[in-house]
Amino acid sequence: MPTVGPLEAPRLRLRALTMDDAAAVAAYGSDPEVSRYVSWPRHRSIEDAHAFLRYAIAAAEEGRELIWAIVEHATGTVIGTVGLRLQGHRVELGYALAQRHWGRGFATEAAALVVEKIGLEREGRLRGWAVMPSLGAVPRDCWCYARLK
Repeated sequence: MPTVGPLEAPRLRLRALTMDDAAAVAAYGSDPEVSRYVSWPRHRSIEDAHAFLRYAIAAAEEGRELIWAIVEHATGTVIGTVGLRLQGHRVELGYALAQRHWGRGFATEAAALVVEKIGLEREGRLRGWAVMPSLGAVPRDCWCYARLK
């Protein structure tokens, strides 16, 4: 997976993550409501944010995964992340957004930048499909969306 430069939208900029993003990542990553909807455990310290950033930077360098910082133009603040992970013949799209920015269309805007014209259709709920050992191995539901060529 090639790395790409910053991506621009009317209200957002997606850029590569850096270790300087640790405080912002720790802030939203420690929110139990944010971590409730993702595949990683809630951040309990700034070191958890550092570990995530090391992982994200290495994954991008190795071409395994691309994770961008979501930066709000109005404030210049990192408000979340959006990323792509290659999974065999499919690609996972995921995002995390600081709760105070929910409901304002930022996740949709960020996802559309990454996927261009999003055009995904909800196909169904996969009950208990994802089991994350880092989250206590509790099966979690996942929604499946698709866009065919």
